[in-house]
Amino acid sequence: MTRADMLSELKAILRETSVDAAWGDTLLLGYLSEGQDKFCEETGFIIDNTNYTITLVEGQTAYTLDDRIIKVLNVYNGTTQLGKFQESDRYLSDFYSQEFPLSSATPYAWQQDRATGTLTLYTAPTATDAGTQLTLRVWRYPRYELTNNDIDGAGTDASPEIPSRFHRAPIHWAAYKALSHHDFEQQDSVKARDHKLFWEEYLWNGRTHFENMHNRRMQVSPSPVYTVR
Repeated sequence: MTRADMLSELKAILRETSVDAAWGDTLLLGYLSEGQDKFCEETGFIIDNTNYTITLVEGQTAYTLDDRIIKVLNVYNGTTQLGKFQESDRYLSDFYSQEFPLSSATPYAWQQDRATGTLTLYTAPTATDAGTQLTLRVWRYPRYELTNNDIDGAGTDASPEIPSRFHRAPIHWAAYKALSHHDFEQQDSVKARDHKLFWEEYLWNGRTHFENMHNRRMQVSPSPVYTVR
């Protein structure tokens, strides 16, 4: 479906017409966009290793991340993968001494949790490093929100970026939100609950689809600490 198709189906569900626009296109598109973003948050879509890079600047360690990135998974300098440091690690100095040579000034590690929306590199790039592009492998939202009139950046009303079989997930989310309004004429708690259940079914199937696409398998087993021997 295109964005226009999704909006049309949502209006049919809500029985909204141009004569009786109880919610209006702006609000409904906002709910559709929110639904697609939440689908990505809940399922793991979308993994991207091509669209996001960082260009090194001499002496600069902090770089602003695009706001469509949910989580940075890996950072690469060419084919070399940089190490990852987190605030929960004991000491940065220990991390360096164990993993990387302290004598080198080329960035060898990265950190996402030091400041919100920022990627921090260790160590600071030198003049020789300046201009080098690091490639990010990220978990992200769709690159273009459904509220954007040009959602694919090519001047067309393109399809949402999530797989086509899940395009109705944002529709049910939007219907749930619209029917949850605290207004006598708009609110319908029974129908809202039904659409929330449909939404949750799409989430369940979406998680399974994502796991299968990435050849992942969830395994649950007791900790060996509690195993009786």
